[in-house]
Amino acid sequence: MNNRRGGRGRLAYALTALLVALSCLLLPAAAPSGRAPEAHADPLDSTPADPKPQLYRMLAYNSRIDTQNDELRMDFVLRLAHGQMDPGCVPVGRYDGSGKCGLSFVYAYWGVNDNPYWYFSRAKYLNTMGQDGAARWAANVDQYYTIHQVVNSGKYDYLTISLEGDVNYPDAAGSANYDGSDSERVDPRRVGGAKLNQFVYAIAGREHARWDKGIDTLTLRPSADFDYRYVTNIAEDYPAYVYTPDCVAGSVGGACNGPMSFVGWDGYPSLFSGGQSNWGMVADYGFRGRSAPGVAPPRSFFVYWYNPAYGRGYPCSRTTSFYYQWIGLKDGRYWQPVSSLTPTVQRVDGQHPVAPGTPPAYPSTWAAFNEAAKGGKTNNLLAAGAGGGASAQLADGSIDFEKAKRADGLDGYFKLVTWPVSTGADGRTSGCDTSVNKDAYNPDAGITAGMSQAQIAARLDSGWTIDTVMSRYQIPRPDPPVIGQVGQDGYSSSATVTVSGTSPVRHQAASGGNPERRYMVTLYAEDPRHPIRQNTAEQTNDYGSRGVRIGQAEVDDQGRWSVVDNDTEVDGQGNVDGSRRRYHAYLTEENSGDRLTSDFSNIVTVTFYTAADPTPSVDRVRPPRTVDGRLPSDAKGLISGSARITHDGSSLSVDAVPAADPSARPIPILTRSNLAAGRTDWQAELTGLGRFRPVSGDHRYVFRARLTTRTGKVSALGEHTDDMDMTPPKPGVVSAGRSGVRGVARSSDAPGAPVQAGGSVSVVWPDGSRSGPVPIGSDGTWSLPLPAGMTVEGLVGVRATDPVGNESAPEWVDLRQAPRQKAVPFTGGGPWSALAACLGVAALALAAAGAAVIAKERRDRHPVAAKAKKQ
Repeated sequence: MNNRRGGRGRLAYALTALLVALSCLLLPAAAPSGRAPEAHADPLDSTPADPKPQLYRMLAYNSRIDTQNDELRMDFVLRLAHGQMDPGCVPVGRYDGSGKCGLSFVYAYWGVNDNPYWYFSRAKYLNTMGQDGAARWAANVDQYYTIHQVVNSGKYDYLTISLEGDVNYPDAAGSANYDGSDSERVDPRRVGGAKLNQFVYAIAGREHARWDKGIDTLTLRPSADFDYRYVTNIAEDYPAYVYTPDCVAGSVGGACNGPMSFVGWDGYPSLFSGGQSNWGMVADYGFRGRSAPGVAPPRSFFVYWYNPAYGRGYPCSRTTSFYYQWIGLKDGRYWQPVSSLTPTVQRVDGQHPVAPGTPPAYPSTWAAFNEAAKGGKTNNLLAAGAGGGASAQLADGSIDFEKAKRADGLDGYFKLVTWPVSTGADGRTSGCDTSVNKDAYNPDAGITAGMSQAQIAARLDSGWTIDTVMSRYQIPRPDPPVIGQVGQDGYSSSATVTVSGTSPVRHQAASGGNPERRYMVTLYAEDPRHPIRQNTAEQTNDYGSRGVRIGQAEVDDQGRWSVVDNDTEVDGQGNVDGSRRRYHAYLTEENSGDRLTSDFSNIVTVTFYTAADPTPSVDRVRPPRTVDGRLPSDAKGLISGSARITHDGSSLSVDAVPAADPSARPIPILTRSNLAAGRTDWQAELTGLGRFRPVSGDHRYVFRARLTTRTGKVSALGEHTDDMDMTPPKPGVVSAGRSGVRGVARSSDAPGAPVQAGGSVSVVWPDGSRSGPVPIGSDGTWSLPLPAGMTVEGLVGVRATDPVGNESAPEWVDLRQAPRQKAVPFTGGGPWSALAACLGVAALALAAAGAAVIAKERRDRHPVAAKAKKQ
């Protein structure tokens, strides 16, 4: 019963174990740790681009607007999905009137956004990429936008755009044309103007731009008519400060919003082009018959100030002087003075006092232009340029913006900012530079190279931007990072490898009002199914060849970075022994939300040698042996072996240690480097034989061979033990006479130690005949009988050879002077001793046999006694 119960118990246990095993098999396998790349947002990943347009940077806009001369002027960089907009969709100098080009702009003409079905205007695309297009844009007086440049960065394009249009913002607080989001109203008592929101929509795709609502003017409601997945208000963070020409007697400050600078419209003022050449000028191609590429003709730009208080008895009514300065953009983010034009702010005096108007009085006569001074007119835009340096301002008033760009390493975007100088009727600024009036009437003007970007931004914000120009403007993408040497000359001993490099830009902490600068490097590993393209532009644009994202790292303040490839699987395989992996990386600037990227870096290949080579063998050691008692003068040994190398570039090293002391310092024998993969046979001469000394009387040495990969992986030792005895034995003749020659062979380097078994002795007799070799016994003894008929006289030469082949010099013995016989007959020394031994053995055998016979006979006669004794 117990056995059965135990059997059933064991069966139950077995079934339970089986069920547990099955349940384990049914569980999903856990993902291997550290295999998958990190999940971070990646500007270059293979997910579709966001189709929604995004403002990358507002370069300039007329943030301060006179309600009598209200115009929309903007320069900006817009991000679009790659290929969304083709600037060549219409011929140079032509415009898109149907939306086929893929990008549209619609803006709120009244400044009212989402009241039911309000009035909007459309700015159509004008192709200015050529001399005819640049001239057409300079002459523009209508609602258009143009594209100066397209820069591809991964799955996005960055478009530099200028936009011009007519708007009609509220003239007074009681106007109906306010958006519900406006918190301020136009009011003469609001010094510096009323802050009103603007609505300028960038729309991707014709199907979303509501061309069905109209070509030039539209009546729509954005919340109902726009799909905001494809629409962005690029002016959301860029309000207008609207000035009214009205004043209120006795109000705080100057009784008015402040002086205003004319932005220009249509043919006012009269510029070289007959239109609005002062905004977003394309200087790249020059103007036929007027200027070379990069040069703006005379009378391209202007500044014209007027004051609503003029002639009305209000304080601070005169604005006959102003400051201006050309500002350049560098590295896509930093504004600085243009040293070859206006390294410091320039003051201009002598403008006629002017009251507001539509347009203000005599703009084509009284405004300041970039033209040669004439007729005693002092209010001209003629920059002095850098002290002692070549000015980009030419004598006729034209401006060489290419020279200005080169002088400071600028990006090619320039804007003229102007600040008013306001006084009372008596010409004094007293009361016009108080804390209430200062920012509107007499703001701090100009920037210097030593200012922080925060200070510069404040100065520019207090001024009026009137003129802008582009001369081969480039959106500065960051330069690509550089990957350094990975591992040990491109080889890694581990499946986990750190890829490091440098960056042309580095992290900079915020300081002195300057913003923080951050950059991120993203590392990719090649997907063997889609090899990396060698051309960096092709790498960037071909998503399929970018490979598998490994990880990201931030660039430090020294411009260094590193990313760990934690044995990431690519196409189902990790970094196994013998595999190769190619890496490349790109840089992303983190200073803006758009994360502009560089081209890809150099390509670096890493070979993974993570295992050791197979054990090499030492097949044979042949040390030299003594001849005639000494080593020959040209004696040398030889060692040989073989190896099967699985890692290209491995090195082979061979050494030896005494068998009696394996911890002794190894004796180097052979080193071979940079061996090709495959089977190889090797051999080397054994030199420096004096190094192989016996240790504790032991001549044996262990010869060891090892292979070491480029990455330091060491194979197991291939070993071979051999006797390195290179000393001759001593024959040790004990006697020579009528009975022959005998002796005890001994080692010459260990006195008293017999030669081990395996050696031999040979003899040269007086008549020249030879005997032997005869083996040496385990106790070193040997003997050779005298040959028959040999005359017992003369010299006998005896040579000994040890077990490893070392030969002694001959030991000569005169048979007539042989050592005295010390043994007597039957005790050794000659043939008698052998005979005595034989007879003794025979006697003992006979005695033993006789004793056995007698004992048996006794047992047979007395069996009972014998049995009792046995018990």
